Amino acid sequence: MSTPSYQAPALSRGLEILEFLASVPGPIPHIEIARSLKRTPGELFRLLQVLEREGYIARDAGNAYHLTLKLLRITSATNPVKLLVDRARSPMRDYARSQGQECHLSLLEDGQQLVIAQESGTAPVGLRVRNGSIHDPRRTTSGRLLLANLPLSERKWQILRASEHFQETGGSSKKVRICLPEEGTHDLEGANDHLPGVYDIACFLDCGSNFPPIALTSSCLLGPKEKARKDWVVALRKTANTIMVSY
Repeated sequence: MSTPSYQAPALSRGLEILEFLASVPGPIPHIEIARSLKRTPGELFRLLQVLEREGYIARDAGNAYHLTLKLLRITSATNPVKLLVDRARSPMRDYARSQGQECHLSLLEDGQQLVIAQESGTAPVGLRVRNGSIHDPRRTTSGRLLLANLPLSERKWQILRASEHFQETGGSSKKVRICLPEEGTHDLEGANDHLPGVYDIACFLDCGSNFPPIALTSSCLLGPKEKARKDWVVALRKTANTIMVSY
């Protein structure tokens, strides 16, 4: 016997809004949401109000909408990764305090790199990678490290999905060129592709088959002639090992 196919148009449109907001880099006005989803502003008005009232989305000072962390909190409550994140916080905090640099955990999900935990450094001037932010794994040091530790078939699929999520503009000459480290590389460092003066140090966490690929990364702010200190690299790998052992 086939399962009945029920329709819930309002629910479908609400999910469509959430998925769209998750795919854009920042807050976006009501009219732009409607235009992107090929809906009228009136169709989405009440849905946006409900989603805002329930805490899934919020508006900034310019009345542009963005996702809150509610979805992340919901998934973290039921996801096995939550236990790892909880146990990682103390070692990450120790690293941030002892080395002065921020650090964050991220994973790959459907071609996107999601930051799932972050600790700010104690240096007078530094960076903060937003928890819950989404990045193109082809363009980040940690993302390329995660891709290199996937089986070939899954790696190709993740790269394909990334190209669909983060579409390039300006023709074929602007397409992302991926330079991955050797397969099985567990530590990777290099200058940030987007931010001059930022140096990324990434360590792969081999947490077993029950987990998606996870990386511990520290994004360091360097002066014009400054280099990343070796003790940062050593300390971050030690932190990664502590997290894996504690789990």
